[in-house]
Amino acid sequence: MNQGKQKKQVMHYRWHAGPPTDVRFDLQKSDSLVAPYTGIVEFTIHAGMTHWWPTPEQALADDCVSPLFCIDQPHRHVFRVGPKGAELQYRLAFDNSKGQWFQEEGAPSYCWEAIGYK
Repeated sequence: MNQGKQKKQVMHYRWHAGPPTDVRFDLQKSDSLVAPYTGIVEFTIHAGMTHWWPTPEQALADDCVSPLFCIDQPHRHVFRVGPKGAELQYRLAFDNSKGQWFQEEGAPSYCWEAIGYK
């Protein structure tokens, strides 16, 4: 068959994330006079992409249980807590493949990254 005359088939997939699960928080005393407490919020986001499907209905029906296309990623947000409230100090995400936390940088792209971001 000639590739120039071959009809391209449109494929569909679904990407999804959240909602947060395993939400935990802690408040610890700090050495700072300006922000006498450190607040830590930890949670997990389940995110993934389905297989490619010939129809949108098949893509929407895919519950993304394949570990090749889905991930449960822990997140940690650290806040300075003082008389004026909580201020985000930094965000961490856990790299499951390396087994270590890394700092998330830049403006938030997803709603869970925007928690406390100004």
